[in-house]
Parts: sequence; C-alpha cells; structure tokens
Amino acid sequence: MLDFGFWFRRQRDEFRALLAPQGIVPETVYIATDLETILSRVGDRHGRQADDWPLTVQTATEYFERFEPPTPEEGPLEIIR
Repeated sequence: MLDFGFWFRRQRDEFRALLAPQGIVPETVYIATDLETILSRVGDRHGRQADDWPLTVQTATEYFERFEPPTPEEGPLEIIR
C-alpha cells in the first residue's frame, strides 16, 4: 500500500507507467470529501498537536480546487464517500 496524495492525474499516470513493466495494476482508493467537511476538520485539528501543519482556509480551498479527482478511466478505483 502506498499512502500518497496523487493530486493530479499526471502523477497517477506516471506511477502506473512505473508499475506496468512489473505487471502491477494499482487500485486507487479515493476518499471523496466536500470542501465544507475538509475546512471543518482542518479547523478542528489546528494547533492540537505539536506536529500540526497550520493551514489557512484560503490555502485549504486552493488545494481542494486544484485537486483532480480520479476517474474510472484511469483503472481500478474505489470511491469512499
């Protein structure tokens, strides 16, 4: 298992191309979350732990808007809502 954001389809395609010669077909697990939930969770955890990464609403929103959700055309995909 690899836990990585793969924010852009290009990244996912590059990873698949790296695995293809070994006959490996990865499955993407996408946890579909709306912006409201993300902002709530970021706000809830802000500053609770010493290693919390400070993230402003603006930055979190920009990240959300740039993310390219995976599609079934990319290969095996599990979507968790």
